[in-house]
Amino acid sequence: MKPKATARTRLTPGRHLAAVDPVMRRELVAMAAQRNILAIDTIGSAVDQMSTVFGLTPLGQPGLYHGEEEAYMERIKAIEYTVDHDDGRNPSELHEADVVIEATGFRPFDITDYVNIAGRDGMRLRDVWSNHVESFRTVMVPGFPNFFMLLGPNSATGHTSALIMIESQAKYVLRALKLMERHRLASIDPDPEVVARYNDRLQKDMRKMVFSGGCNSWYTDASDRNFTLWPYSALRFVAEQWNLKRDEFRVKHLPAG
Repeated sequence: MKPKATARTRLTPGRHLAAVDPVMRRELVAMAAQRNILAIDTIGSAVDQMSTVFGLTPLGQPGLYHGEEEAYMERIKAIEYTVDHDDGRNPSELHEADVVIEATGFRPFDITDYVNIAGRDGMRLRDVWSNHVESFRTVMVPGFPNFFMLLGPNSATGHTSALIMIESQAKYVLRALKLMERHRLASIDPDPEVVARYNDRLQKDMRKMVFSGGCNSWYTDASDRNFTLWPYSALRFVAEQWNLKRDEFRVKHLPAG
């Protein structure tokens, strides 16, 4: 008899589906129930830290689905090959799967873990981003004059090329440098109030999207704040990056002469 992959698990309630539309939710569940796939959403590096999100019954385990809006987080204890036999094992703890997927996930902007980026008055970017990762125009961070980055917070996209975002950001940096040259500025630093309004708008509009629906993913932080994706079109990103305004910055002039 051909061996099949199995995963020994422990059930822990506490996850829900991110699909907002009830009809879409039912269709996704019905579609996923036809497949026998065991999805393992792994953030840690050790096998004993694996956790499996069964969100769409999920992914082919009808016995784990308890109600239309309920899903379960499972911790994988072991992955093993077995043959069909009767040895008294609890069938509720052993799940047969045709495919077992291990995904380590992503840690966006973890550069602050190994690069000490210091700004005004010695503040560290690691500390600034300890609660929420955010930026201004996806390129700058208040309190860090003349600091620019590409593919910063909320500039990732799942629907078009990242090159569009990078090129727009690079042009934004060049316009900022030309602004400094034209007005003889020693530094520019985003105004914190302007930055707060910018990010409040992004997060308000992001909450209308499926990317911030309570689903555990690398897009969001522990408070379901999406700090990676751009919530609008690529065309709007290009337009917003083009519109650099001097009054959005705190500036310091070069000495006269």
